[in-house]
Amino acid sequence: MYAAFAEAGLRHDRFETFLRATVTTRAWRLTEREPTRTLAVLLAERRLALPPHCDREAAQARTWLGGLAEPWAFTTSAGYAATHHVFHLTNWGAEPRALAAAVRDHLALWLPAWLDCTVAAGHWDLTGELLAVAAMLPVPPASPAPYVLPGVAQAWRALAAAQRPDGAVPEVAEIKGTVDSPETVYVPETVDAPEPDEAEHTFRTCYHSTLVTAFAATLAAHMARRTSDDDPVPPRPRARARHRRHPHPHLRHPRPTSARTPPGKDRDDHSPTAAPGRCRCAELAGGPPRALPSAPEPGHPGPSGQGTPQARR
Repeated sequence: MYAAFAEAGLRHDRFETFLRATVTTRAWRLTEREPTRTLAVLLAERRLALPPHCDREAAQARTWLGGLAEPWAFTTSAGYAATHHVFHLTNWGAEPRALAAAVRDHLALWLPAWLDCTVAAGHWDLTGELLAVAAMLPVPPASPAPYVLPGVAQAWRALAAAQRPDGAVPEVAEIKGTVDSPETVYVPETVDAPEPDEAEHTFRTCYHSTLVTAFAATLAAHMARRTSDDDPVPPRPRARARHRRHPHPHLRHPRPTSARTPPGKDRDDHSPTAAPGRCRCAELAGGPPRALPSAPEPGHPGPSGQGTPQARR
């Protein structure tokens, strides 16, 4: 987690001194991790200019996607492993060409089928992650611009239909169908727990999938402007250095009126200063953008597990 802040210019010298000593230990090198998690640690080491604790090529080959596992063995856990393989190797979309050619070809062939499975199951969180991966795949030669992988447009339409009026996207589909016609059912992990208030329940069941949808939509909107795989991907903007809090906030001068957005007029969605709280999920599927849900008030205990979709028996 610290590597993401450091890459944005928010660094802590004493922590990095401690970290440089820690990565030289045998304990760091021999810590047992899941293969995809190893890729995450390697990415963090690269961001912080630390020596890699293991061979990157060998680590890639040990993941479900890097080893090109049989595509019909796709499951929810395998799907998340595959998407995070892509996220960690491409630095979350900033370096899409970092994927091995064999992995790119494998995804181009099988990702449409996996998308069809997650949409049919109503697993919107994993659908969003797969759509983010689809946006990172190269544009085939001589393809019309913008190029759309088969099944992607249908998945965006399904995701837009699942989005709630307040902009929230549920992680999985709630109860659908009837006893005579069973479909996907949302099963809470704690059945006997008291029903939370609506705002807390919405945040807990929608926060990650809503962020994933916004992430995928941003990648898709950017990548759609490419005409070929050779088009450069602009570097990630770096945050300005941390500044001290103004000792007298009430004396700070407001921004000039000319720098403000006119009332009732949003900034361009493609600009870095786009109006916050907007999601382009529905727009990519052919409808107007919707507002994203607001986070709970400070002091919220944090998210918890939301269960998994299961078939009604």
